[in-house]
Amino acid sequence: MGDSPALFDIIFQSFCQKFNWHYFDNYTDDAKSGTIGQMGFGFSLVLLCKYGDTERPGRFYAHKYFEAFPNMQETIQPTYGTLIDYCSDCYCLRIFDRFLYHFGLVTIKKEGRFDKEEALIRKTPLFDRLVSLTPHRESRVL
Repeated sequence: MGDSPALFDIIFQSFCQKFNWHYFDNYTDDAKSGTIGQMGFGFSLVLLCKYGDTERPGRFYAHKYFEAFPNMQETIQPTYGTLIDYCSDCYCLRIFDRFLYHFGLVTIKKEGRFDKEEALIRKTPLFDRLVSLTPHRESRVL
């Protein structure tokens, strides 16, 4: 308990890899929608490294996530709205509201009362202290 970085590491890894994020919401728990956001959460961290200095709508990130993982939407039967709206809302809720915000890694600014599209996301200084990207370097074989 005296080693705060080690404790944070255990909590972060447990939340990301062992806890089912579906337990936090009412989205359907089939093989695909139960893993939206959690599967490939590292990709969301990469997106925030790249684009998070500027406030952007959560749907900006959801669009890029589903471009990278198009099969996530194959078997989902939305219970409201369009498939894109349903999946984007699920992604934004899980990644931003239930995950990154509670770890202090993003700020969420909501412009309207109920309109989820207007939620603006920005990474925090803590995010930059904990997450960084290193460009890939080709290895040289001698």
